[in-house]
Amino acid sequence: MAHTVLNLGEFAKALARLRERPPSRRPRMLAFFLFDERQSHQTVMRFAQREFPWLDSLAASNQMVLFFFLPSDPRLPDGDSTFESPVLITPARGGVKNPSLFVAQQFGLSPSDLPGVVFFTELDVYAAGPHQGVFWPLPIQLFDDDAAEAEDAIAALFELVQSARGAADAALGFPAEPQAILDALRAEVRREQYIDRGRPILAAVREGAFRLVTSPTALIEALKLAFR
Repeated sequence: MAHTVLNLGEFAKALARLRERPPSRRPRMLAFFLFDERQSHQTVMRFAQREFPWLDSLAASNQMVLFFFLPSDPRLPDGDSTFESPVLITPARGGVKNPSLFVAQQFGLSPSDLPGVVFFTELDVYAAGPHQGVFWPLPIQLFDDDAAEAEDAIAALFELVQSARGAADAALGFPAEPQAILDALRAEVRREQYIDRGRPILAAVREGAFRLVTSPTALIEALKLAFR
């Protein structure tokens, strides 16, 4: 299951171990599920707590590390030494702050842009920038009531990632590097917005909320503010 990380060293160590996996199981993308402490985001937080086994499966099937914050002890089992789970959770213990706003700022996103997901190609938080990513906003209304619309939107989002990864691999004839997957993901979004305009996740694309984002420096600079 998910791994809780309580400090910056644990976070970097977890990513390093995931990068050491055999190529067939090695993550090729890092995703941040960003939401903060405001009252309206509590529905998003409850969704993440309730659905984390499903989110874990989505991340694993897409060779992706997924990271998010829970403002209370999630009471989830820590992963074992094999680090099989690609989900990293930071609970509010030991002075840890919610890193969502810091990470968002690193990519030029404002609080009003959240909640959303940033897909990021660099798995080494110490690597110097600039680094490119893709941001998908998730309208807060998706998480109302039973959050079925949020499930549909996130499922559609990960389907796009899976399709992009498959296209990038097929084009090369071997597992693509993260940047190639990101390029394929952009192309997939452009294609999908003309095929199925009824999917809620693509409404954001049509409205221009989907965007390419750039982190000018190493991601460690944003995470230092949360793990202090």
